[in-house]
Amino acid sequence: MPPLGGTIVVYLTCGGVLWLTAHLLAPVGYEITLWRAVGCALLMSLANAFLPPILKPQIGDWYVLAIFSIHVVIARSILWLPFWRSFLIVVVY
Repeated sequence: MPPLGGTIVVYLTCGGVLWLTAHLLAPVGYEITLWRAVGCALLMSLANAFLPPILKPQIGDWYVLAIFSIHVVIARSILWLPFWRSFLIVVVY
């Protein structure tokens, strides 16, 4: 388990990458804050950590598609972007 400082740096880096992709794909004039991107990256990683053990016994390998869909919903709700832009952000991220 990495120390707390390393974990914070990792989430800030992931949030920065997510912010960059969201900033590039967002509509003109739309501002996305770094903290919303970091929160979105944190929620995506929590979904990746806790959902596969729950979903895999229920739906098999389809859990990968379910988690991808959940990532799109998380990105759409946190970043307040339309569906297709959120979809592209999750694909790039």
